[in-house]
Amino acid sequence: MVLVVVAGVVGYLVFGYKSTVTEVNTTAKNAEIPLLERYSTANQFLPEKLLAVMQKCNGKADEYNKQITVPVYKCSVAYDEKQILSGAQIRWVPGADAETARNELESGKATRATDAPKISRKTIRKASGSQPEVGMSSAKGSMGFVYFYYPRDEFTVYLQFSSKMPSEDEVYSYVNSLGIEAKK
Repeated sequence: MVLVVVAGVVGYLVFGYKSTVTEVNTTAKNAEIPLLERYSTANQFLPEKLLAVMQKCNGKADEYNKQITVPVYKCSVAYDEKQILSGAQIRWVPGADAETARNELESGKATRATDAPKISRKTIRKASGSQPEVGMSSAKGSMGFVYFYYPRDEFTVYLQFSSKMPSEDEVYSYVNSLGIEAKK
């Protein structure tokens, strides 16, 4: 790892990898615009299919979201071929807060379940290179989350299921339909 200091800006280069962390465009905070207009480097690590559904994104973070203790941005789902998320939202956390969001999602803390045995957690795939960690957690018989964590890019994307968590097969199918490889 090489520490680079240029004109007062600190950055890290890891074996030639250039960080994609950038500032969120908060202009017209309440307007719904594509994620790429809110977070200009997203196309460098998110698959095209996921970007395609993230076309209506707000520029105002929900400070301390009910489920996650860091600021969270949201996008309305533009279309949903699988009809799993109809009318739902995709939430995203950029920068230094992305790992905290991932940890709260992975641990089940975000489900707000008070009894640990009632929390179901599964890592579908570990992060590798440019591929994200994919995981899911749910409170049995209640709400749940599927998340994608890009550690190199400091970015977490998650989907919330508020009534009934889809089956594991439905989750795999949906994740794959978004262009993120997930195999059983």
